[in-house]
Amino acid sequence: MGVESALFTLDQRRPLSGRARVLIAVCLVLYAVVTASMVTVATTPLQAVTWVPLCRSLLFAVITGISAVLLYGQARTTQQRGYVWLAGGYLYVALMNLVAPLFEVGAFRPGEALIGSAQSASYLLYLWVWYVPIGLVYSAWLLRPSVFDSDRRPHLRGGLVPRVLTVCALAVVSLVVILWAVPYLPLMVSADGKYTYLNTATSLVWLVYAVVATLVLIVLAMRYQTVIHRWMSAMLLIILGHAVVGALTQPWSLGSYYNAALTVVSSSLLLIVLLSTITQINQATNIAATQDELTNSASRLSLTRGIDEEIGRHRVCALLWISIDGFEAVTAAIGPQQGDELLRVLADRFESVAGNVGRVGRLGNSEFGIVVSSAVDVPPDSQQPIVTDFAKAALQATRKSITLSGVTTWVSCSVGIASTQQQASTTTELLQYADLAMRAARNSGGDRFRWFNEEIGEADIGQAMLRQKLNRSIRNEEFDIDYQPIIVTGTGQLVGFEALVRWLHDGRRISASEFISLAERTGQVVSIGRLVVRKLQSQVDQLLELLPPDGFVTFNLSAPELADDVIIDFLCNDSFVHQSGSLIVEITESIEMEPRSKARLNLRVLQQVGYRIAIDDFGSGFSNFTFLEEIRPELLKIDRTIVVRAGAGAKGGLAFLSAAVQVARSLDCAVLAEGIELADEESVVATLDIDYMQGFRFGRPAPLDSFTQEKQSGSELPSASLPVPRTEFGVVHQ
Repeated sequence: MGVESALFTLDQRRPLSGRARVLIAVCLVLYAVVTASMVTVATTPLQAVTWVPLCRSLLFAVITGISAVLLYGQARTTQQRGYVWLAGGYLYVALMNLVAPLFEVGAFRPGEALIGSAQSASYLLYLWVWYVPIGLVYSAWLLRPSVFDSDRRPHLRGGLVPRVLTVCALAVVSLVVILWAVPYLPLMVSADGKYTYLNTATSLVWLVYAVVATLVLIVLAMRYQTVIHRWMSAMLLIILGHAVVGALTQPWSLGSYYNAALTVVSSSLLLIVLLSTITQINQATNIAATQDELTNSASRLSLTRGIDEEIGRHRVCALLWISIDGFEAVTAAIGPQQGDELLRVLADRFESVAGNVGRVGRLGNSEFGIVVSSAVDVPPDSQQPIVTDFAKAALQATRKSITLSGVTTWVSCSVGIASTQQQASTTTELLQYADLAMRAARNSGGDRFRWFNEEIGEADIGQAMLRQKLNRSIRNEEFDIDYQPIIVTGTGQLVGFEALVRWLHDGRRISASEFISLAERTGQVVSIGRLVVRKLQSQVDQLLELLPPDGFVTFNLSAPELADDVIIDFLCNDSFVHQSGSLIVEITESIEMEPRSKARLNLRVLQQVGYRIAIDDFGSGFSNFTFLEEIRPELLKIDRTIVVRAGAGAKGGLAFLSAAVQVARSLDCAVLAEGIELADEESVVATLDIDYMQGFRFGRPAPLDSFTQEKQSGSELPSASLPVPRTEFGVVHQ
């Protein structure tokens, strides 16, 4: 039996096999025959044996008490309130039967009870047997399975201890009431020890009540087909037979002894069934925890526990973290079922690679691990070649073609390796370092392996820490906007600003170049974009007051930001859209937007409400002229690398710059040259038909306050005559 078929819960749908149906039918027939035969001789009087009811009560109390403990365990595991009711009922029955011998006449004292009387014993019995049918039915209803929405079932809230104490308190109250009220109630047992008419009538009424409850429970069991519903149905059927015989008997008759034996035997059998089923569940759960159900290789939990044990035994462990390259794309092409089969084939191949030396486990959706351990005194230069050979074998095994349903598929993998002998000292570190090495191999193109080293660790751990810092800053809204002036070519008149996001961290205003690429990879760019557009909305009126009537403000939106409805709705609301004619949305020429993508549709929405579009960094990638024709931008911003090359007199620099201008004119849009820092660059731009200029030469990015203060003082806007840091071709990140 596989893991998937073995794993189940008591309240999960589990249809009976044909063999089980036959066995249940045979048991029901035998039980019906024995009970019917007993009815014919139930009234036969026998000698009074006082220890029989004493043993029956104590044994039944122990059996039902153990059942209650098991059911409370299920309540704690599954958090289902139905198990609490069922366990509470069993605990109540156990407590009532535990004290029942104290009320039995002759159990401890000849001719009398320790407390109460035969009347008390009879009422005590009816007190709990009337609860059992309705308690079982209500528990069965609470435990009905829900395949699609498990939250519809009542869940346990709070701890189990208060519920157990409540049942114990209820049992104490029941005993007190019995002792106090019995002298005032009608007789159930006559002076000569016989059951009265009231006792017999009560038994018959209870019998009808039990029949109805049994039928309801059988219907629920047939409908829901769970183990727990069948188990409760069996309990009520046995109680029903007990009631049929009991309705005809008198004390110390054959029927009374039969019922005493039936109570102990049947409850013991049901306890064995419950215990056996829970044992099967625990075994299946243990298998599921240690074995991956899809590939039958070790689970991640089992693999990590194995590493813990090896480290605890002072052995050296090396972990190969294997990730299938582009598995999502492969699955999209061949289908999810074939993707699962692909993983099973690869798992088998990795098992062959590991042989008897390594252990294979599944670490994630399309990720596997191979653990190789060796003695602690093995020199590193001896272990590393062995582990490297494992990595090469894993790569080779993955590269072999795989035929699934007649279709041949090829895949590759990226392998990261870390060792407790060289880098890691704990299981957590080993997993982390092997994962980082795998990512480095994947980022290098995949289909290769990498050993973890400090360089990899510093880069990836640094990015992980940066991501956490960004998360904290997003929650605290620690982002602001700097604005860089845009001037008219030739006149030098201020005509616009470009909005540039700044991260306020550790007392610094960090430029986007230091964090925005990571934010785009992690998806944090959308949250940052939401903060930026809100900030821009609060400042746009002040910005436009600094500009001439035809002035404008540009701001950048990435593809994820364009696809975000929150950002688009904000840009289209009344408090922002009234300035849309003066706002220009910048998108890069390399932006990835399918014709019918959400980002493309939202870009069209922004154009329809009045926003203009600019192409940023034009010339830095491969231009899609069809895309440019469809977008119809109103501004083309030529990338600073082209401007710098032209200003430096580099070969082809001026030609590239002139070509970019011609493209803009063919699209009938304005042209802006970015990144101008030197006089030579300004001079080259001034000789061409370029409308606007932007760069450190005309003003560094600065907060809005610096511009408003300059205006109030009557000074000119800040210009950039300061030295500018340069890299290759003079390119700097603004």
